Amino acid sequence: MTSDDRRSVENSFWAADSRYLFYMQDTDGDENHHLHRVDSTRLGEAGVDLTPIRGAGVQDQLSADRPGTVLVQLNARRPDVADLHDLDLDTAPARTY
Repeated sequence: MTSDDRRSVENSFWAADSRYLFYMQDTDGDENHHLHRVDSTRLGEAGVDLTPIRGAGVQDQLSADRPGTVLVQLNARRPDVADLHDLDLDTAPARTY
């Protein structure tokens, strides 16, 4: 569903409404995984990086049980601390939860 062929896709999962497919991917092996989204109604389009913070990576992602959102643990504030962020899928990037 994604046209990205640069790095392997890891940990994919569907949104509650099945519109979006999410996947984890790092940049050139830096192990700072970002959460990406692919819209199932727009096949062939590039995935959207929902956590485009240089040097930070998603530690874990959780289903929010709320349409249009996903929760992620992200170390954007400090490399050694992961904060919980609530991502609005239409207006990402992350905001602190």
